[in-house]
Amino acid sequence: MAGSNASFGGGFVLHWPNGEHESLPCISARVWVDGREWDYSEARFGGVLITPVRER
Repeated sequence: MAGSNASFGGGFVLHWPNGEHESLPCISARVWVDGREWDYSEARFGGVLITPVRER
């Protein structure tokens, strides 16, 4: 899975690298990489922000 800005004005879109699914506009997503949980979202001034989810 990959993420990018939807346009210069903002927005966030998730993309599946193998083209298996259509791109998905969203606010944020929760993803798992090597068994760890991460938040995937648009950064405040553009770009993509990936942050670890803290253990509860």
